[in-house]
Amino acid sequence: MLRTNKYLKIGALSLLASSMGILSQTSSVLAHSLLKVATEYKNSASGADFKNYDDDQVVSGLFQNWLSSNGLPMVSDLGKTYGGPSGPITQYDQVTQEAYWWENEVGPLNTPLTKVTVAGIEGLGISFPKNFYPTGSNNDSTEMAAAHWQIDLDIHNLNKNHLIFAMHADDDALAYVDGELFIDDGGTHAMSVPAAIGQKDLSVGEHTLDIFFADRYPVQAGIEFSYVVTPEPINCVGAFLALGLGAFVKKKTNSKIR
Repeated sequence: MLRTNKYLKIGALSLLASSMGILSQTSSVLAHSLLKVATEYKNSASGADFKNYDDDQVVSGLFQNWLSSNGLPMVSDLGKTYGGPSGPITQYDQVTQEAYWWENEVGPLNTPLTKVTVAGIEGLGISFPKNFYPTGSNNDSTEMAAAHWQIDLDIHNLNKNHLIFAMHADDDALAYVDGELFIDDGGTHAMSVPAAIGQKDLSVGEHTLDIFFADRYPVQAGIEFSYVVTPEPINCVGAFLALGLGAFVKKKTNSKIR
């Protein structure tokens, strides 16, 4: 003999407990961030791509949508032919299409990730809104700084995770997730240009966030970015429906099955 309502109730309660348990985990650590690379480069202000005028607006599409096999931005066809102040880009490898802006390495940058807010996005990042000049310089009249940050993200939460990212720069700045272009804040422009903001779903596991920056217009230079990974709350409707179904079945089957 078997009382079916007993097992329906147990199953429904287990489902609810499981759902609530996972929900309680959404406030815990969902992603570990590790700043793996922070490298400084410098470029000559007299170079063909580093001119004394700017577009004063974001120019998207100057670089391809994927990093090269060497992990560097590749100039796009638009970048090679762009007729505005931000182009055309001429300093790149003719075979790999990689921009030379991130070639002349100066050394590591002392830029630890800290809690910052950019365009209303509060998270981890860096904030150098001005005077981002080559090490040892107090201006960018003869040399201009460029940089590359690589951040490893280790996602733990089993539910859907949203990466939210915001970036301000003077000048070109690009962000790639797992080698794919995510934020394009390209072109020669001031920090006053509205910040670039984007979001992307991330699966459980390891992901790589690469940020590239290049100062290309004298007088000022700066970059700041912020990112946060937030989980999508667990939907407990299914658990409550299961409880309701259990109560209904209990009413209909609260008799012995022989």
